[in-house]
Amino acid sequence: MGAPAEAENSLPIDSVLPEIVSSLRACPNLVLRAPTGAGKTTRVPLAIWRSGLCGEGWVVLVEPRRLAARAACTHMARQLSSQPGDLIGYQVRHEKRLSNATRVVAMTPGILLGRLVDDPTLEGIGAIVLDEFHERGIETDLILGMVRTIRETLRPDLKLVVMSATLDVKPLSEYLGDCRVVDSPGRLFPVVHLHAGVDRDTPLGTAMARGIRRMLEETPGDLLAFLPGMGEIRATERALEQVAAEFGVDILALHGDLPLNEQDRALRGGGRRRVVLATNVAESSVTVEGVTGVVDCTTARQLRHDPAVGLDRLEIRPISQASLTQRAGRAGRVAPGVCLRLCSEADARNRRPVDEPEVRRVDLAGPLLRLASIGELDSFEWLDAPSAAARAMALEQLEDIGALTGGKISRLGQRLSGLPMSPRLGMLLLSGKDLGVPGLAAATAAVLEEGDPRPRRGGGAYGQTPTPSPSDLLDILLELEEFERGGRASTIAANRAKWVLRARDQASRLIGALPGMEPVWDNAEPLGRALLAAFPSRLARRRETKSNRALLASGRGAKLADSSAVRDEELFIALDLMDAPGEATIRLASGIDRSWLAPEGFHSELDIRFDEKTNRVETRKRLGWHGLALEETDHPTPRDETTGELLAEAAWQRRETVFPKEDTPAGQFLARWRWLATEAPGLIPALDEVLERLVLSGLCHGLRGLGELAQADWLGAFAGRLSHQQSKDLDTHAPERMGLPSGNSVALSYEPGRPPVLAARIQELFGWKETPRIAQGKVRLLLHLLAPNYRPQQVTDDLASFWNNTYQQVRKDLRGRYPKHPWPEDPWTAVAPQR
Repeated sequence: MGAPAEAENSLPIDSVLPEIVSSLRACPNLVLRAPTGAGKTTRVPLAIWRSGLCGEGWVVLVEPRRLAARAACTHMARQLSSQPGDLIGYQVRHEKRLSNATRVVAMTPGILLGRLVDDPTLEGIGAIVLDEFHERGIETDLILGMVRTIRETLRPDLKLVVMSATLDVKPLSEYLGDCRVVDSPGRLFPVVHLHAGVDRDTPLGTAMARGIRRMLEETPGDLLAFLPGMGEIRATERALEQVAAEFGVDILALHGDLPLNEQDRALRGGGRRRVVLATNVAESSVTVEGVTGVVDCTTARQLRHDPAVGLDRLEIRPISQASLTQRAGRAGRVAPGVCLRLCSEADARNRRPVDEPEVRRVDLAGPLLRLASIGELDSFEWLDAPSAAARAMALEQLEDIGALTGGKISRLGQRLSGLPMSPRLGMLLLSGKDLGVPGLAAATAAVLEEGDPRPRRGGGAYGQTPTPSPSDLLDILLELEEFERGGRASTIAANRAKWVLRARDQASRLIGALPGMEPVWDNAEPLGRALLAAFPSRLARRRETKSNRALLASGRGAKLADSSAVRDEELFIALDLMDAPGEATIRLASGIDRSWLAPEGFHSELDIRFDEKTNRVETRKRLGWHGLALEETDHPTPRDETTGELLAEAAWQRRETVFPKEDTPAGQFLARWRWLATEAPGLIPALDEVLERLVLSGLCHGLRGLGELAQADWLGAFAGRLSHQQSKDLDTHAPERMGLPSGNSVALSYEPGRPPVLAARIQELFGWKETPRIAQGKVRLLLHLLAPNYRPQQVTDDLASFWNNTYQQVRKDLRGRYPKHPWPEDPWTAVAPQR
């Protein structure tokens, strides 16, 4: 195929381009591993187009970021002496440059995913090139799996190339049917690696400024500094003001939210020496010209989902070894370079080899809805499957907003899956349109997606202490309204406001609405209802009047940030939640009137539990809405099985004080049972935990408190567990009482592991020749021989020995003290008196 004249230099990837094309002719799947600087991003798509493999179809280059997609398009067009939008085009969120002549298109994953949902056959696309696959964004994983399925079922002609500089190719090749792996040479100049540990108390901006000063002194070219985000970039800019003046260098920022002209200025070299402060957008795909030195903070912001609270949050985390290598390689693209890492060498060695795939750490609601829309919710084969807990939480969210019904996609879900945004924001747009406030809903979605346009101050607060208001969101919308009319909004940032308004208009077009907003305060109710439809599980209830603490539907506690103006409303939507140890922080809230709550969301339940204070099973009736408890009232506790089970469990936990005392008939019965089951196994069953719990459960049936349980028939309940023969054996071999020669009887005292005790006056035992035995004659009683005043005089289990050896001395000692009582010389034959 012919091509315009090119102005390009040779790159290492050029040597394997023929192999790539021939491999794709033989097999439509290919994995390409090419080092940093090889030229794969711009050369491979052009080579596929030139080969004619796609006919008139597009070659789609998928880049993980908008900046990278635009930069790749611009660079390829420049190679062909063309302009973006002609032969080479791009399409990212909010903008595209395409024409009828376009044959190679750079786009972000979200754009291609939307096309896959709308047209599963991908008509008009001949090849897909997934660049920087090692980043493992969840949208890229979805594209990989969907294209794999499409190739196997509908489009066997569709070509797929997966590319990366740092990639474990074996599992990927196996996933793609053991496809061919091509390795490209690189052209990376030597890079010297330096390490400098940073004290934890040193602000990152200060540490980066020190590292940049050092590199300006020791290296000749431009510097590329990696930072986690825009906040850190601004802090570093401030710390570099004196350094910039001293060295005569330009300080430039590079991140995805910059206007195109500022991005191009940061990417293109020339002029004065530059220090480019970049997020990880500069880690791969794009080339910052003229760089020979890199200063790496060695961290990045990563989106992570916490299943415990249902929040996605951006965390600053150490980057992997693969990312360290990618960043360092930026210093060796044009000449030998130097990379200074703000960590110790040991720390760098101990980093995890590659970053964790996004599918393992983010909210899955959007991806799962996309799969449901094409009938692959349960059948989709992931390269790396998500956790069961994260999947379950995402499905619950989709059911909550009505996108799924019983695990099946609803008509609403189909509509939501076609919107290039999260299901919650899509629901906000559709509900807003239905309620007559499409513009306000679109503006709200833009604020939530793009971020609060007011400048962020220290501690996460926005501006000064705010004037109380029913809604932080409505305050922002009012300021946007004023800004758009050309007025001055005191706390709004112009650049951010422009991005939000641009996103609002894009969202409005998605639902067929005109740009602009309806009057804000006149439409608080319909917008509030739309928010409830989109975020039902984010409804929060203030714990006390004027308190900044609230309860979330998840049961988690939260507090309103000082920056929130919502001070009086009992109910509000927590739109911006920042997780923290203990309580989450609500940075953006919008008050809700209870009358706005949809009737179908209400539910009531009985909370039955044992009350520690009353020692009773108590019942509270809870009225809730989508899981959030709105009010509680006392409710009669039923005398049913559930109540009995709760009482039985509470009683078991307190069994030391609840079970019958030893001096009660039931306590004595249990003591006899336990003793005989130990001394004569087999006669009666062991009185173990299972049996005790069974009896306790029966006793508790129909009862509600420990006071009632104390009055229950414990003796009858336990005795009823023995058969007639077992009861007879218990009375025979572990009798409750023992008859004496005097004609009286006394109770025996039983303790586990000890012989039972018989306590009686000496006179009542006259005539007994031996100590009585029980338990099938195996155990002799322990006799407590008492004086007439019932005080022990002797303890023995050998009565015969007492009569023969000790009795005469006892008789001598007591006869004078108790003359009215008989003291015969011969106890063997004496008659025992009854009194």
